[in-house]
Amino acid sequence: MENKTKGKLCALIVIVILSSCSPVYVPAPTKSSSGTDTSIPSQTTLPSCTTNNSTSTSFSSSVTETPLPTELTIVPPLDPAQVIEQEEIKAIIEQYFDIYYQVLSTSPPAAFEEKGFGDLISDLPEARDFEEIEIAKLQVQAKYWELNKFRYTDYNHSLEYDNFTFDQEKNQVTVYLLDRAEGVQEISIERNPNDPRVTHLEFRHIFTLHKESEGWKIVSDSYFDSWWQQFRKPGATKEDILSAIDAKMKKLIQTPTPEQ
Repeated sequence: MENKTKGKLCALIVIVILSSCSPVYVPAPTKSSSGTDTSIPSQTTLPSCTTNNSTSTSFSSSVTETPLPTELTIVPPLDPAQVIEQEEIKAIIEQYFDIYYQVLSTSPPAAFEEKGFGDLISDLPEARDFEEIEIAKLQVQAKYWELNKFRYTDYNHSLEYDNFTFDQEKNQVTVYLLDRAEGVQEISIERNPNDPRVTHLEFRHIFTLHKESEGWKIVSDSYFDSWWQQFRKPGATKEDILSAIDAKMKKLIQTPTPEQ
């Protein structure tokens, strides 16, 4: 009888001791993108038990958590053929801007109204519409600049290319770029011949080019300066734009040319 009582007492003591222990924490496993179990618990805690003599014994193992490797974004290199084509496209756009700035200078290209941008422009109908409108716009701007002595006597510009988007099905490319220009205008030299003020301008352009038998040709150049704000109204057709430009030009022609 005494042995049974002692046995029950020991079992009770064991139950009390175990009930005072902290539970073991095991973090749930995580899986990487490859499906491999990569969980590493930041801390694994074994039971911490308190006995009647108030002596606490704690077992712990700390492991520094290593972050999972992030997925790298790899930009594929350009096709060698596309690299060559980009250089050809840049050359075409640069020639276009050479004419553009000459029109606004004191040494404009001869017969710009008839020749326009020459063989830089595509034969597509939309390209011819673009060129007709752009020629008219630059002419009226040049006339205004002449009357107000805004024409460039000296200038330079640089192109910063943002992106080339090729459409193989349409044989087209869209080019996003920033044009930065600085120049000395007639009025600046008149006001201060020894130290004329330099004018700085920059505009974003979106070019569309079409690949033809002779190479890349310009279809359009979209940008939005103060002159296009006057003429490109919402819903305006090509005829509306040309009519507005023509009306502006007639007013300027009636304005006396300033004395040289």
